[in-house]
Amino acid sequence: MRPRRARRGHLVAPIFAVALFAGCTTGSSPDPTPSPTGSVGAEISADAVADLMPTDLQAETYYDMDRAAWESLRETATSMPWRMVDAGGVQQAAACIGQGTPTVVYIDGWDAPAAEHWSLAAAQQAKSSRVCMFDRPGMGLSPARRGAAPHSTPEQHAQEMLDMLAVVGETGPFVLVPWSYGGLVARAAATQRPDQVAGIVLVDALSPLQEGLDEPLQGEDGIVDVDTIASTVGEGPDMGNRPLIVLQAGIEDPETPAEYVTQWRDLQRQAVTISANSLHAVVDESDHAIPIRNPAAVVAATSAVAESVRAGNADLPACPDDLAAAGVTCKGA
Repeated sequence: MRPRRARRGHLVAPIFAVALFAGCTTGSSPDPTPSPTGSVGAEISADAVADLMPTDLQAETYYDMDRAAWESLRETATSMPWRMVDAGGVQQAAACIGQGTPTVVYIDGWDAPAAEHWSLAAAQQAKSSRVCMFDRPGMGLSPARRGAAPHSTPEQHAQEMLDMLAVVGETGPFVLVPWSYGGLVARAAATQRPDQVAGIVLVDALSPLQEGLDEPLQGEDGIVDVDTIASTVGEGPDMGNRPLIVLQAGIEDPETPAEYVTQWRDLQRQAVTISANSLHAVVDESDHAIPIRNPAAVVAATSAVAESVRAGNADLPACPDDLAAAGVTCKGA
């Protein structure tokens, strides 16, 4: 939640500015959740995906991509098997590829199409894991929520995500990989359905403790009310010993107020405390747009969390070799 730049505004600087700055419980079983009803539609055309992608000039301007990198992103994004899924009363475009457990679910930032931001990481992660990505209602490939200027919440986004995954036949528990605003969605999901969340990788993610969340957000999906998230999630959720890695951007936007930067960094450190099996790491040469700047860092962190899950929540290493190789400095838990 920092000042956002003009389109392709879902982009380089942290999402939104609000005001001046912008329980998961252990040892108990959640109430059973009824299986959602819904349907999976036809595959979405590659042309529709291509229309979402930045031009080579936009990619160069916002992401410092050369033409070869842009072409690779575009080719990878348009090759994904996107389908429209009707679940939880809304339609969301989703794509799942690869094999292996636990399934990894990417959760995007504010007004940030998944095809653009997650395709490169997904293609690499799919070599060892089942991976899914999706667009919330009103974002990217997904149609807007029904009704004029509809209201929604991060808690609602979390439930709609879990409903969508159930309808497409993806069974948890999942490793959630949220970026930016997606951090609120992931924490809400882990609070609502702890049995469905095996681990989390927070990618420069928004904290429910961030100042400014008493004001609604307006954009991708009408009005998103975020004023309940602090009371819903608090400082948590309590992940117990389920693995958690916090990836923090190493480069700050010079236009972001210093007091906001300080709070953001403090809350990245606080996020590490929601699990007893956690790691804090800084992606040294990346700004907020880590999924575009350094997808290898995301893949390395996600792979470490998935490996811990497969080993019964084994302790995360002090700094996985793949993370260090991806230009990440580990800060410890």
